[in-house]
Amino acid sequence: MAMPSSIETQQQEVSGEDDNETYSFASQLVLGTCLPMALQTACELGILEIIAKAGPGAKLSATDIAAQLPTKNQGAPIIVDRIARLFASHNVLCCSVVGLERHYSLSPVSYYFIPNEDAVSLAPVMALNQDIVSLVVWCQLKYAVLEGGIAFNRVHGAHAFEYPGLDARFNQVFNTAMLN
Repeated sequence: MAMPSSIETQQQEVSGEDDNETYSFASQLVLGTCLPMALQTACELGILEIIAKAGPGAKLSATDIAAQLPTKNQGAPIIVDRIARLFASHNVLCCSVVGLERHYSLSPVSYYFIPNEDAVSLAPVMALNQDIVSLVVWCQLKYAVLEGGIAFNRVHGAHAFEYPGLDARFNQVFNTAMLN
């Protein structure tokens, strides 16, 4: 009888409660881009600021939030609710149910993405990391390993610190992030 491979042995060692925890972590790795992209969207739309402007301890429904967005999309409350539920599952927002409706309030983490009295927040740094200029670089990482070179240079034809001089829009994103 053949001995099990080390991979089979390792897979057999993960069971029960550990298996659920490990699977949950693996799922987080697979979906790792979803939360930052949703947070970027929320910052661009001002969703967290809408809740903050409602006052300390305010709890708003997705419909309340969507009503303050510059949109005529009747489906906006549904999408806002999905984003807010994602945030609540990661403690970015708090969620309470009133009747059949979810209401969202700020969590301590939320405040890091809302400009403070000095107009400083982590939102511009996140915008830099979530910008298409930054994201497409990761698609070249494999080729940088296999073929050599620096992934950023491969994609953009310039060093990361030279590129902002070639792209005025990205230069603004970069400089705003550095100020924060």
